[in-house]
Amino acid sequence: YGGVFKMTQGVGVASPEGFAFNFGIAEDQIVGAAVGYALSGRLLPVAEIQFTDYRTSGFQQMVDILATMAARTGGRTRLPLMLRMHSGAYLTGAAGYGHGENAVGTFLHYPGWYVAMPSTPLDAVGMTRAIFRMQQAGHWMPVVWLEPKASRYLEAPAYPVDYEVPVGKANVVSDGKDITLISYGNTLHLMRVVKALLEQDDARLEYMKRRGSKFIPNFVWFGIDRARKMMEGMPKYSAALVDLRWLAPFDTETCLAQLRRTSGCGLVGDEDREMGGAATSIAQRLGQE
Repeated sequence: YGGVFKMTQGVGVASPEGFAFNFGIAEDQIVGAAVGYALSGRLLPVAEIQFTDYRTSGFQQMVDILATMAARTGGRTRLPLMLRMHSGAYLTGAAGYGHGENAVGTFLHYPGWYVAMPSTPLDAVGMTRAIFRMQQAGHWMPVVWLEPKASRYLEAPAYPVDYEVPVGKANVVSDGKDITLISYGNTLHLMRVVKALLEQDDARLEYMKRRGSKFIPNFVWFGIDRARKMMEGMPKYSAALVDLRWLAPFDTETCLAQLRRTSGCGLVGDEDREMGGAATSIAQRLGQE
């Protein structure tokens, strides 16, 4: 089957020994089975829940076993496991209840696992390779992998065969001197628009409008065009853009370095909930630093 986004299509054919197989749509059993495989000490299971919205059906297995196993055993038992979920909205406005939730903050409430969310296919390749190498090197740590649906519309450029993104390292997409924009996943592409608005880069905005119809629906561009008119005659602001990539471990150092360059002025944006969401927690943490 390969999943709703066909991410694992053909894997079973390439692995006839039975190391890749379909599972029933029962999230508690998916997570529980993956934990069992990880406990064997001989496998690095990769389990997939099709949409983040359905995490709650397997949440007891996730937070009471997967995230806490190392702590409850004094570090003697660790679980090398990757739990994949597709997260966030389709930025074109498609999907709704049950298929469009972003719940990064939910996972950040629990220590004991890494939380990763790439914004591009290239980062997805490099981050996945880093996770597998980390596990194979004996640093066993569960990883919650949240894959943004917007990345489906992007093509990965040519990259080195050995391309890898360091675990826990954010990416400074562009420098700036007036304000630092911090985001991840789907919302990073919206932050690119915010950057162009602040810098009043009309040529860049027109380019993104032509090329970005799959990311940003027309009704959003209507608001962006209104903002462009409102900003006519106003000062331009140079904006730095930081792609977090990893929510846990969190790259505080990179974020603070950029904020210092912009005199502490920053904006954190995502599509999570305002109360208890990831952006709220990130802003609070950086503010305390």
